[in-house]
Amino acid sequence: MRMAFCSETTALLISELNGRFKMKEALTERGQKVMHLIFEEHSDGEIAGRLKVNPKTFSNDKKERKRKLEVTNLVGLIKYMMKNKLG
Repeated sequence: MRMAFCSETTALLISELNGRFKMKEALTERGQKVMHLIFEEHSDGEIAGRLKVNPKTFSNDKKERKRKLEVTNLVGLIKYMMKNKLG
């Protein structure tokens, strides 16, 4: 038996599935480690030191991570962590 959905329902289902997969795939193991360090209130300089990277490199990496997760600030990162049980 084949099921058919209207275009609105199909779009909603695809969006929901993309959201679920994005959540799982958006952060690497290193990315999760960084999120934990942010959650523990380490400064960008401290995190860069722990990762053995230049602070500017870390700043650019954090910007890219926020773009990937579709958040705009620290509060968005924290909400993402809580929603996905990363904290």
